[in-house]
Amino acid sequence: MAEELIEEERVSMDEEGALQSGEAEEVAEDAAETLEDAPDEMIAAQGAGGGGGGNADINTESFNELVTTADGIEEAQKAWALLISAAGSKDAVGEALYSAIYEAAPSLRYLFVTPRAVQAMRMFVNVNIMLNSLNNPSDLKNHVEALGFWHMSFDVTVPRCIVFRDAILDLFVAELGSKLTSLAATALSGLLNYVAGAIVYCKLNFATRLRILNESWAIANDKGEGTKGGMATMDKAEKEAKADEEAKSAASQKGAKDGEDSGKKGDGNSMVQNVPTTYKEMFQFNAAVMGYGTSLWMNEVLAQFDAIVENVANAARLQEEASILVLRIAKLTSAKVNLAEYKSCMLASLRSLLPKDWTTEHEVAWVWLFENVEKLMLVTMGKTQGWLKALEDVYATFDEASKYQLRADFYVKFFADCPVGEGYFKQSNTYLHIIAAKVMDAVVAIYIDPVAVVDMISGVGLRHVGYAIPVELFPPLVTVWIDRWRGIGASETSNEAFSWALGLVAKMQTRTIIEGTTVVMKAINANSAQTLNRSLSYAPRGERAQWLLLITAGTQEISPFFWSIQSGAVDASSAILADLVTIRADRDRYYYAAQDLFVRHRDVVKLLLDDAPVLLPQLLDGLIWRSRMTVNGYRRVNYYIRDLLVNGEGKFHKNVEWITRSEDPKIVIHPVLVLLALGVEPCCVSVLHVQKVVVPFHPVCILDQSINLEKYRHFGCYTHRHICVQGNDLFVQHD
Repeated sequence: MAEELIEEERVSMDEEGALQSGEAEEVAEDAAETLEDAPDEMIAAQGAGGGGGGNADINTESFNELVTTADGIEEAQKAWALLISAAGSKDAVGEALYSAIYEAAPSLRYLFVTPRAVQAMRMFVNVNIMLNSLNNPSDLKNHVEALGFWHMSFDVTVPRCIVFRDAILDLFVAELGSKLTSLAATALSGLLNYVAGAIVYCKLNFATRLRILNESWAIANDKGEGTKGGMATMDKAEKEAKADEEAKSAASQKGAKDGEDSGKKGDGNSMVQNVPTTYKEMFQFNAAVMGYGTSLWMNEVLAQFDAIVENVANAARLQEEASILVLRIAKLTSAKVNLAEYKSCMLASLRSLLPKDWTTEHEVAWVWLFENVEKLMLVTMGKTQGWLKALEDVYATFDEASKYQLRADFYVKFFADCPVGEGYFKQSNTYLHIIAAKVMDAVVAIYIDPVAVVDMISGVGLRHVGYAIPVELFPPLVTVWIDRWRGIGASETSNEAFSWALGLVAKMQTRTIIEGTTVVMKAINANSAQTLNRSLSYAPRGERAQWLLLITAGTQEISPFFWSIQSGAVDASSAILADLVTIRADRDRYYYAAQDLFVRHRDVVKLLLDDAPVLLPQLLDGLIWRSRMTVNGYRRVNYYIRDLLVNGEGKFHKNVEWITRSEDPKIVIHPVLVLLALGVEPCCVSVLHVQKVVVPFHPVCILDQSINLEKYRHFGCYTHRHICVQGNDLFVQHD
């Protein structure tokens, strides 16, 4: 109610100002709309009253260098120095900037997802760089372009930029008062207008470059539509690999028979086949030719480059990948690396792979991408080794008592600042300290072995998905950790190292949880079959199996079906299993995911026997299809038992052995297992071997398979089933 009154008062104030300027009709139309219906219009009206000059001074049509007078530069830099002096520290200035922007527009608070301490320091650093670069327009443009690239994934509009601009200007006015000269205010306003226009311009004009990058990268790596084939691609890959082996074997046999001439021809074919066809192969080839074979750091860039290109439109993820790449290079060498060498080799490789498609637009797009990545890397490149040493020095001074006290202080502060978080830390006090100790270890470990830590964080993040941990807890958690760390009196370098590393870990953890939190996982956490079925109604028929069997986040993956069983969500597990074994048709195409289930979980029978035996009959029922049509009193029945009987290597599966060890007489008389006993000789003894009782029916199987007359075959089958199977069942139950 209070927020509604504030908004009404704000609208009325805007109406008065507009009426005075002769815009009564426009204000009347705006006042008829609520804040939710037209947030940008309301924000623009709110910001127009500041000292920034409104929309007219924000240029979104072009992006050139900003030229400021020498006096304006000097006054603006003096005002910035006075603001730092008045606040007392850089951290305080960053906090003041954050608070000013955060409080200026409550409707934009959902955009603040980064931990407060990390974001505040980031704001200070960016403003500091821009003000100190006013006398160097080229450097300022490069930095602002990188900033626009960072905001590519956000919905940046001119009205929102006005709110940010006016909030910063109001902070200068409030803190400096009469010390803020008109010349300084003009220079600051011009800089902020320039940054706002550049960010909007980048978002509006870089869409074409992103499309070129995605299309050319797919061609360079031979990524066709087949990469989206879901779980079916696993089986397809196995078939293709087997076909390749058979083709190679046939070719070698043919070459041996054809003699010397054929052998020469085969050598020529092998040379043709060794021509690089993917970006990785072509890059390695060009690196060796261009004399970069000894630059081992290039292999680290090459390993990370696919993730960089795939996430070019996601500024936060791109920053994350660039930070990891810096750590990987720093682990390999402490010497300065020339990133331009990789760029030249990259362009040469792409030109070779796309000779017909390559244009000047491709050249511009790829150079633009690499230069932006380079800018992101140069922010921290060369600093991480010193940060690691500073952290190790501080850690060396800790004893067990001081570590324990630091962890205890963290939890006290965190539970006080974020009471909701206490409901998710339900473990014992000892386990809580173990969790906090792992966080402290991860901060140092990410400098030492970034690849291993990324894998670890991905796995932990997916477990957090299963526990339904909200990502909103991470910003206050990181803020409290940084606050407690600064409280120990460590050096400024170690504070910066701890804040940067913990912020990176938190970003990766948050991203993993967001990527892994699908509608299916939410339904599993609620253990609701109805919610699960409703969420699957949005899935295409060809992708339903992938939604239920595979979630990939970072470098790790998880199976929703497996997690539902492990977490005891029986209702959700039953709904998933029922969906997987349902046959669906789309005109002439049929979808049946039972094979995908056995491909993803080859031990699914053992999994169900150990953790959810009540679901095994449902799985076996799903391997049977019965026709609704009858002919002469009979109807067709299909048994899909191949994956139950044979494993991926073409050998007999252990499913029958696992079922035998379960010693469940109700399972072994299931029609699917009876069919196995009747038709597959090696399964006969195992199926009926329950509770140490074996009925001598093996000769019956042999006799059944040796009789050719149809009537005797039917007689043998029915005799075997009723006497051996059901008789043994009765015998076991009465034993």
